[in-house]
Amino acid sequence: ARVLQQCKTTCCFEFPVLIGTWDVQRVAAVEDAIHSTLEARGSKRNAPGTEWFNTTLGEIETIIMFIQ
Repeated sequence: ARVLQQCKTTCCFEFPVLIGTWDVQRVAAVEDAIHSTLEARGSKRNAPGTEWFNTTLGEIETIIMFIQ
């Protein structure tokens, strides 16, 4: 649902494929921490919308493990 929401509100020319999910306690806080970390690492994608990053599953898992 979250991916579809982003695709409807931004101009997507690609169809994202969901390749991973994580169960977390504080969704908004974890999402903000992931975004902030990826932005600090220079991974923000120059694309329409605010939530697109160049990253890997391993990088996301590492960030989540660190903040939990």
